[in-house]
Amino acid sequence: MSSLVAEALARLVHDDVLVAPSRYEWTLQGFGMLRTYLGEDRRLRLHIWDSRFRTENVSDVHDHPWDFESLVLRGSIRNVRYDARQPTFRGEATHHLGRIVCGPSPSVRGPQDVEPVWLFKQSDQTYQAGESYFMKNVEVHSSVPEDGTVTVCRRKFVNKDTETARVGWLLGEEWVSAEPRAATPEEVREITRGARLREWSLLKGDS
Repeated sequence: MSSLVAEALARLVHDDVLVAPSRYEWTLQGFGMLRTYLGEDRRLRLHIWDSRFRTENVSDVHDHPWDFESLVLRGSIRNVRYDARQPTFRGEATHHLGRIVCGPSPSVRGPQDVEPVWLFKQSDQTYQAGESYFMKNVEVHSSVPEDGTVTVCRRKFVNKDTETARVGWLLGEEWVSAEPRAATPEEVREITRGARLREWSLLKGDS
């Protein structure tokens, strides 16, 4: 994505969405991610990351029902990709890997088809403001953002099933859901205000 497009999108989010966030419908996801959709087709989603609102001990290794491209508008995000391998030796497994239905209240059913796997780190990359990265739906990964990081995600639906994903958690521990919930007006104001007051390197002369 060109630097001009990234700067224009950052300007729109900074000067419009974050100035009047009450015009949007926000949810707060267990990874510590405030999010809202941009556009009626819901393919474009804005994320604001704040670890204060992260669910304690949340299971953060996952894949998605869709491919996506993520553009960093402010801050930085570390993306760790894993290869989920079947263990061939006793004691080689590191994680449980199961299938969930995304969205509110997946804990009603919990993970299905759970199996022990060895999660092998494939890559570990950090992306700064203006940089973007692409993920296939089957790529297992985890995200480690700097607080106040703002990203926009463009989703590409490649399967008829748009709701099922895989989640991973350490072997011998319990799965902790990252399911989203409606964000309160106070949470929206606090998180969006914090993101707006931090320095945006893409916006010339702004802080």
